[in-house]
Amino acid sequence: MLDFIAIPFGYVIEFFYNITQNYTLALLLFALIVKVVLFPFGIKQQKNQVKQARLRPMEMAIRKKYAGRNDKPTQMKMNEEIQKLYSEEHFSPLSGCLPMLLQFPIIIALYNVVINPLRYMLHFSAEKILEFANLAYTRGVMTEFANITDGAVTQVQQYEALRLANAMRQNFDVIKDAVPELSQRALPDFNLFGIDLSQTPNLNVIGEGFSVKWLLLLIPILTFVVQFFSTRIMKKLSFNPAMNQQSGMSGCIMDFAMPMLSVFFCFIVPAAIAVYWMFQGIFSALQQFILYKMFPLPTFTEEELKEAERKVNAMQKNKERPKSLYKDDDEDYSEYAKQLAAKYAEEDAEAERLEKEAREAREAAEQKESPEEKGNADGAPELQDDKSGFRFKKKKK
Repeated sequence: MLDFIAIPFGYVIEFFYNITQNYTLALLLFALIVKVVLFPFGIKQQKNQVKQARLRPMEMAIRKKYAGRNDKPTQMKMNEEIQKLYSEEHFSPLSGCLPMLLQFPIIIALYNVVINPLRYMLHFSAEKILEFANLAYTRGVMTEFANITDGAVTQVQQYEALRLANAMRQNFDVIKDAVPELSQRALPDFNLFGIDLSQTPNLNVIGEGFSVKWLLLLIPILTFVVQFFSTRIMKKLSFNPAMNQQSGMSGCIMDFAMPMLSVFFCFIVPAAIAVYWMFQGIFSALQQFILYKMFPLPTFTEEELKEAERKVNAMQKNKERPKSLYKDDDEDYSEYAKQLAAKYAEEDAEAERLEKEAREAREAAEQKESPEEKGNADGAPELQDDKSGFRFKKKKK
């Protein structure tokens, strides 16, 4: 689907491999060139963060002005003032998201290049790769495929293509007569210090006694270390109000969550993918450091923060702060918010009217009740002295 991006990058990684004859070094150079290509997007994001950081004191002053008032019209008014501030300063919070959205399809295409060297480095079609898979399966070069029907491989999964390329290189003498279009040198070598990067780390090797496969377990450990420190560095050198407000236990959880997720995937995908992630993490932290030096984030003194509050308060034309926007508001209050405020005020007035009618009905009922009814209410009849007019209740026997 993203071949129009993946195919050119496939030629790039093929070029690096032909120079180094080492797949790990080719991945390293490939990750570096990708960061260079995407560096303009990083500049755009950093400039957006700097502008947002400069507006932060004014934004916080506006939020402080409306602190403790959570009714909908008040919140709408606060958001209107913040959006007006952004508009006057020609800042859009969404502008920082656009570079990330543009990078997303590129990153997906890059992973396809890494996990399918037969397709993108050697430029074989899907049909030809399927022929290689059946050849490797029938000759015992690679027998583990997810889709086998009636003794034939019907589909090659993404990660299987990477393992297939490695198995064909290691057993080239077994298949070379059937693949005249291939040479052993052309097939990528996934060996790194005795570690086969086409394999997936597995904890089951611990019970089998020490072997070279144990070294694969270093990959998840190194991935965690790289992801953890690169995330911390990038968070420290970036401006993100939501992340900067996190502290304590929530901050620690976030610091460990993504690295642990990477470790989880390390036990699912071939080690070559994890190595590529490590290179990407290192270069991402390095890129953020360079951008931070090129476009440093502003810092503010206490006096500058107070000055921002004075500016915000001056915009209110010295009006007394209303208790609620139901009753009073500034002249620039939006028509929609006014309609909401009027609606809520009508509902409150209707509730007060119904409560008043119910109270008056109770009082009227009490006034209509006769003295005899009151006496009968407690079970003792009320008597009256004809001479004195004094009323009293007759005691029960």
